[in-house]
Amino acid sequence: MEDFIVEDEVSKINELTGLIISMALHIEDYLEFFISNYFVKPQNQKTFFLDKHIIKDLSFEKKLNLFVEICKRERYNKHEIEILTEIIRRVQKTRNDFAHQALIINPKEKNILFGNRKNMKLSILDIKVILKEVEENTITSIKKITEFYNKYSNEGTIDEKPINFNIGDIKWKLKYFHSWKKEKVE
Repeated sequence: MEDFIVEDEVSKINELTGLIISMALHIEDYLEFFISNYFVKPQNQKTFFLDKHIIKDLSFEKKLNLFVEICKRERYNKHEIEILTEIIRRVQKTRNDFAHQALIINPKEKNILFGNRKNMKLSILDIKVILKEVEENTITSIKKITEFYNKYSNEGTIDEKPINFNIGDIKWKLKYFHSWKKEKVE
């Protein structure tokens, strides 16, 4: 069994905290990019102005909600949006837990109790499991945000796409309208 040296464990936790916060910020960067490029396309100085002076000032939750609303507006797969949102929220929750952490290091039991200091719900910390989960969720989030970005970037937004009419339906309606109009005139 490995030695349990308190200083080493604290160092590992500090390193893990930095990694988790960095991964959450990475997701936030992708959300900001997605949003700013949605509103100002092609990318130019106005895109960066929007990002710097408006989007960066929004809370993470507002950025995520704006991302979701854009995806809904673009009629992306509702189920995929829900899954992605849940994954992103898990990373953000873990990030918040680590940013506002409460630690109880127990050298006798050779474990660390960890949790959010606001609610003091503590559990045994397993660094490898947490790191693996956050890494996988971050990669999944970034891939999906990029996929949605590529979709509107390559295919255009709902406002840029031509309106598709069913020509047969229009002909029927016009024929009906003209016959109705004749009856009213006569």
